Amino acid sequence: SRIDRSVINLLSYSKPRKPDILKVDLVKLIENVISFLKKVADSKDICLHLTVPSEVPHLTGDENELKQLFMNLILNSLEAIQKKGNVWINVKCPLDSRVSVEVADDGPGIPPEQLGKIFMPFFTSKKHGTGLGLPTCKRIVTNHGGFIQVQSEPAKGTRFTIELALNSRVLMALVRP
Repeated sequence: SRIDRSVINLLSYSKPRKPDILKVDLVKLIENVISFLKKVADSKDICLHLTVPSEVPHLTGDENELKQLFMNLILNSLEAIQKKGNVWINVKCPLDSRVSVEVADDGPGIPPEQLGKIFMPFFTSKKHGTGLGLPTCKRIVTNHGGFIQVQSEPAKGTRFTIELALNSRVLMALVRP
């Protein structure tokens, strides 16, 4: 599965495909990603917590790319925690035109000297990493008219905050010839 993920990240980063724009139920998508990663979390005694407001509007986007975005972020959190911990996924709707998702963990955190490099292609601190997961995440978020931020402190965990436009003009522009 590590090889599959590496190949997918390499292909996705080096040769992005034309987006397939649909109305996406973001909550259902995240629930599916969590369900897919539950065995990994259970094997390390990690609890996955999902918090969503009562209503989250659908967003216009590429479902496969959004799935890859949250798969990468949640899996990174699971891999960062050695044994026993928590990963929180919080969905918020701060504005009518945007949705915000936080993926946070209580893992070891990212050292300050590495924090500014994590979105650079091929930078990795993992023994078996490719350094393409987070740059791919950043590209996906940017293509969806959003932004991604990271906060981390050694021994206190890491929090990625993703804000996405519900109707991305950036993504629409990528479809036009």
